[in-house]
Amino acid sequence: MTVGRIDQVIPSLASRDAIGGHAVQLRDLLRSKGYQSDIYYGTATPDRLEYGFPVNRLEEALRTNRPFSYDFHPTVVPVIFGPGYWTAGSKDPDFIEAVVLVVEHDDRG
Repeated sequence: MTVGRIDQVIPSLASRDAIGGHAVQLRDLLRSKGYQSDIYYGTATPDRLEYGFPVNRLEEALRTNRPFSYDFHPTVVPVIFGPGYWTAGSKDPDFIEAVVLVVEHDDRG
């Protein structure tokens, strides 16, 4: 499968926003490598409108037979403190222990 187009969908494209800034940098990098790439946003600040397109433009893209996919991979975060740290002094530690145990035993890594 040959990929010629990689677009990004983000909720907001705002000035001084790290995610929006990284999306613009990634778009520029992809374009420099020969890919077609655009950013679609839910909202944008006036100074960032020219960097992407409103997300409703995706519907137009789909109507013209342009493929669209949204590939999301969650981030695994290491546990620094064990259950004892989080439950010390708690009368009902079950919830915290369950959350910590799920993260500690996550086998996606």
